Amino acid sequence: MNEQQNIAVANGLTQLCHLIHGPPGTGKTTTVCELIVQAVQKGEKVLACAPSNIAVDNIVEGICKRVNCVRVGNPARVIGEVIERCLDFLVSKS
Repeated sequence: MNEQQNIAVANGLTQLCHLIHGPPGTGKTTTVCELIVQAVQKGEKVLACAPSNIAVDNIVEGICKRVNCVRVGNPARVIGEVIERCLDFLVSKS
């Protein structure tokens, strides 16, 4: 991550509300994923949402190897790489 991304993560962890914005390809998802991972590692609970299914899938894909997470939503709209993190999938396995 670059310096601006590290600053955004640090601010996100210390401020009540923090906005991360920018044009496509500037590392917003990477930054958000790092922020989520660090917050979870501190013992915080995180609910992440996005305006599209693919955006949520990208977040899940970015954090699932580092923290335990559950993807809520219609499994028919989830990419294959994160299907095993879907609530429906996890419930059907138990």
